[in-house]
Amino acid sequence: MLAKIFAKLFMRKNDVIDYVVVDSGVFCKKRDGTVVEGFHWSDVDQIEVYKVDLMIYDEVALLFKTENAKHEILEGHSAFQELISELHHYFDVRESWYLDAIEKPFETNWKTLYKKSS
Repeated sequence: MLAKIFAKLFMRKNDVIDYVVVDSGVFCKKRDGTVVEGFHWSDVDQIEVYKVDLMIYDEVALLFKTENAKHEILEGHSAFQELISELHHYFDVRESWYLDAIEKPFETNWKTLYKKSS
């Protein structure tokens, strides 16, 4: 019973359950198993990194903002591990962005990694 309550409290209201990195950007895998286009690298206006407090541990998140949407990719998503080593190939970000984000435990460490020039 308690597990169901916590699941409802912390469940993200999102139909997307995973992300897949492709050459042109990121695709979204939905709960029903379909895979749809998420966003193209060229459409990204801003990337932020922060930690989500899950009480027992922190989970690092990347937030990709485009003109029409926001996509939050968490450490538990398939794409995250690939983005740790590959993000600097797509955007002008430090290779150490992930290590910088996890440096201080139990702090949000919210940072803007990338902002498109106007």
